[in-house]
Amino acid sequence: MKASTRILQGFILLLTLGAAAFVVEAAPTSSEPVTVRMLVVVDRSSPESWKVAMNLVHHTIRYQGIDHSVLELMAIGPGMGLLLKGTPYAADIQSLSLYGAKFVLCRRNLAAAHIPISRVAEDVGIVEDSVVELQRRQSQGWVIAWP
Repeated sequence: MKASTRILQGFILLLTLGAAAFVVEAAPTSSEPVTVRMLVVVDRSSPESWKVAMNLVHHTIRYQGIDHSVLELMAIGPGMGLLLKGTPYAADIQSLSLYGAKFVLCRRNLAAAHIPISRVAEDVGIVEDSVVELQRRQSQGWVIAWP
């Protein structure tokens, strides 16, 4: 799929999340804002994929507020390179981690790619299996976004 198509899909997802945030804020039956739980899955190592993923995270924090956002970014396959030591995105990882966003890699994907745990960037956690993690998050009602 072309990068421009993926960026357009990310933009449409941002608009959808913005509309959902507006509906949640406008709902008169609830006195407390609803907490959004979103898992962003990045499966490509391109700068465009990272930019769309970061836009999703920033947009959610901006419109839902940090107290009403539970955010996790999981990199799988070629996307794992974005969360390894020496990544040009280390500052993004560190700053968003301060806001409670979590970044994770899959132990099984790392092993399959022969990437040692010692190469994982600071502030990045490890999940045992990305498929199980996706299923678990989805069963808990998380929004799953694939930029």
